[in-house]
Amino acid sequence: MALRLSVKKAQFFLSVSIGFLSGIPLCADQYDAPSGYYDSAEDLTGDTLKSALHDIIDSHVVISYNNVRTAFRELDKDPDNENNVILIYSGTSVSGLSSSWNREHLWPRSYGADAGPAFSDAHHLFPANSATNSDRSNYAFDELEFSTPLANAPESKKNTGSRLVEPRDEDKGRIARAILYMETRYDSSNSTGNFILSDIPNSGNNRMGKLSTLIKWNREYPPDEYERRRNHLIYEGVRVGNLVAFQGNRNPFVDHPELVDAVHTADLYMSWGTWHIESFSFYDLGKLYISSPLADPDQDGIINFMEFALQRDPQVANTDDLPRVERNNGINSFLFSWLKEPEQSYLSYKIEFSADPLDPGSWQEIQFTQRDLLTADRGFYEDANLFHMPPANERDAYYRFTATRAVPGADPMVETFDPAIHDTGSLHLFTYTEGLGGGWRWSDWVGSVQPELAPWYFHEGHGWLHSESADDGSVWFYDPSMGWFYTKYGLYPFLYSAELEIWLYYLENTRVPDRSFFNPSSGSTNTESELFDN
Repeated sequence: MALRLSVKKAQFFLSVSIGFLSGIPLCADQYDAPSGYYDSAEDLTGDTLKSALHDIIDSHVVISYNNVRTAFRELDKDPDNENNVILIYSGTSVSGLSSSWNREHLWPRSYGADAGPAFSDAHHLFPANSATNSDRSNYAFDELEFSTPLANAPESKKNTGSRLVEPRDEDKGRIARAILYMETRYDSSNSTGNFILSDIPNSGNNRMGKLSTLIKWNREYPPDEYERRRNHLIYEGVRVGNLVAFQGNRNPFVDHPELVDAVHTADLYMSWGTWHIESFSFYDLGKLYISSPLADPDQDGIINFMEFALQRDPQVANTDDLPRVERNNGINSFLFSWLKEPEQSYLSYKIEFSADPLDPGSWQEIQFTQRDLLTADRGFYEDANLFHMPPANERDAYYRFTATRAVPGADPMVETFDPAIHDTGSLHLFTYTEGLGGGWRWSDWVGSVQPELAPWYFHEGHGWLHSESADDGSVWFYDPSMGWFYTKYGLYPFLYSAELEIWLYYLENTRVPDRSFFNPSSGSTNTESELFDN
């Protein structure tokens, strides 16, 4: 319903306009890639995307191995002590001129990084304590159950038998993105051979790992300012004394971590990262008012996170395939779409019902089995029809769909879709009882109606109302003073104001144009002129 969204749209476009008119980019960042840098990778996934990214970042300027060590003094500078560098694996701050540290190849030299541009590629070289570097050896990366600490880096650990290392949490994301960069940058283009990521590491064919763990770390540990600054300086260049060093290429997985999923898992399942890349342009990804999980770029009242959970286009407003309710012979059908492998995006779903939706404690999760569910395959999603027969005294139940995304280390994100509030066209019968003469029909709560005037109804307290529903179990009315509001038989005089986004209780002893409403949330009573801008 376009009228319900007019206030939100006005607020949205006003805030955007203020940002641009003030000359301040809303989400600009000094470490962003230049405009157009990733244009040739737009709308791609899988191997095609990987090839396009390779073409963007290859043929970079080679910094000599000696000069990389000098460049570390700026690339890995301790923000609290500009004379020191921060060491990988331990986070220790030491003098940039100390001989206690050396250059750690995250992609080991024995896996192909011992010659050509890979040998001194700053995107995977980091300062590390010499003993730690030696102790890490050429082990691949994974999460460990049994381990011993790395030398001089007690928060990082190794398993000698499996030849694996688990770095401290602060380094997991940047290590993952550095390794993922190396495979993309040196994909069939290096004189030493093709770099490959796998869950089965093998130095004999430059097969590094473990891929599934690196994908997981990329999701759980997003780039911080240190990593984004480092990536930008490798691209743009640093000055240390008389040395000016730059590679002129970027790590795309630092600029856009979603690209990892779009490259490596797009053909296997739909993840949040792949959906993000497919739904937004690279230009849009940096704008939080467009691409944030909480944003609603198409202004349809459904935020991006729920658009993903329901497998929808977040930039096109429509009401097709939204969760909805159908009722037939006392059996309720709740129809919705959901992701087949939600765990890949740390996603979980639940379906709830209530006979009294204003009471938060009345909502009950439906425990259902596969026999209660009719599904239809739709690629990475499936359409579902949940059959549910609530208790006899709750047959007029409401249903809602809740999605939760719980990424380790972050606060869970929970969003609920209520078909009643979003008016998805749930199917019911709107019945009237014969009452007044002259062709009028009477409803004991809506008021009176002439069939030829429908969907206009005359209500004693509200005056003329326009209905957007054909049933008394889920009704949207348009009131010239209040805008759109929602209610139902048995719920009225409680009503939900789309304009104010709150529930109100209409005091039925008042009449238009001097109606009064009680706000259960604030405990206050207000007249319509106080609540609504007439």
